[in-house]
Amino acid sequence: MPRNQLFLAPLVVLLLALGSLSSPAYATGADFNDDGFFDSADIDALVAAIVSSSTDLLYDLTSDGLVNKNDLAEWLFLGGTENLGVAYSEADANLDGTVGALDFEAWNVNRFMAPNSWSGGDFNADGIADGYDFLIWNNSKNESAGGNISSVPEPSACLLMLTSLLLLLRRRH
Repeated sequence: MPRNQLFLAPLVVLLLALGSLSSPAYATGADFNDDGFFDSADIDALVAAIVSSSTDLLYDLTSDGLVNKNDLAEWLFLGGTENLGVAYSEADANLDGTVGALDFEAWNVNRFMAPNSWSGGDFNADGIADGYDFLIWNNSKNESAGGNISSVPEPSACLLMLTSLLLLLRRRH
């Protein structure tokens, strides 16, 4: 073994142990096409398996003997955790970590078309991008991966106190 490989091997083992390097995505079984990535090809394959009532246990991520929407939820968790550090949100068609206009566009372009895929807006894995999928998108819009919903900032207590003070002073004059 060349000298540089002798040096690198313990370093790689150490980095893996410390978590600086992650193991390949396929190690968890959710990388269905074995390309080393959790991506739209994988979730689209899973949605197709759910829609077709597949019994292929390759897609059974929950190990319950069934291929169903529970496996979709598990894929969103595994894929998001691998790619973003937190689970993907429902309706994140492009898997960018945020449910927004691009995800709506994926649904809108494919609405009422079948068969369909996750990246085509079929968020409930029933084979068609329909009103139910729009409702999932609408309920999830502006949500970031992990379920953190963007919120409108509330006025600070200092601003409220200052406004009250100004109104009180104005009243006295």
